[in-house]
Amino acid sequence: DVPYVAVTGSKGKTTTASLCGAMLAAGERRVLVAGNNERPLLEALRQEPELLVLEISSFMADALAHERASGVHFRAPEAVLFTSLCPEHLNWHPSLDHYYGAKLSLLELEPRQVIYPLFDEELAARVPAAAAAEVQRVGVRLGEPGEGEVGVVAGAACLQAAGERVQLFELDTLQLFGEHNRANALVAAAGAYALSQDLEALRAGAASFQAMEHRLQTVARRGELRFVDDS
Repeated sequence: DVPYVAVTGSKGKTTTASLCGAMLAAGERRVLVAGNNERPLLEALRQEPELLVLEISSFMADALAHERASGVHFRAPEAVLFTSLCPEHLNWHPSLDHYYGAKLSLLELEPRQVIYPLFDEELAARVPAAAAAEVQRVGVRLGEPGEGEVGVVAGAACLQAAGERVQLFELDTLQLFGEHNRANALVAAAGAYALSQDLEALRAGAASFQAMEHRLQTVARRGELRFVDDS
């Protein structure tokens, strides 16, 4: 019965899911980030979270599709978040279309929203075709957002919806390096807002979140030199 968002993508899903969880947890809600981050969802039985962020790999998505085909029903997520879509894991998936299809099959869970970067050509082409008509599409761009989109206005991440602009967080508060991580943060913020409209918590989580291990992680400083682990 716990509301959740599902996060997937070829790259960036662990950072995005964890950042989304941090944006929610800063509001003193009991939040669990589980799945492909190697934390089992079964921990939810013990922790009794109020909100869930599920990181889902293509392998997990494929397994979920098989379960749905056998008649298993899953609660619909508040949103499915996509970070990127590019060729990956073709040693396991029999074809590129099978891999992309596994990712996009999460839309069959009938989420209220699908959140995805408009600048990713594969996602921009495939998500609208895969999503049901009633699913709200929230496109993410690094420029000014259009209606129903998340983008950047005067250095702040903003959601444009119903003619109003909601400022989510200031980008210069992020401690993450790289334009790709700015994009990940916009997707994460849109997902956090879909689960909870606690903007104060969202902003606190964005500002406090540190780079994850081996992902553009600052490990030492010597004078003006910064040593970064991106293995």
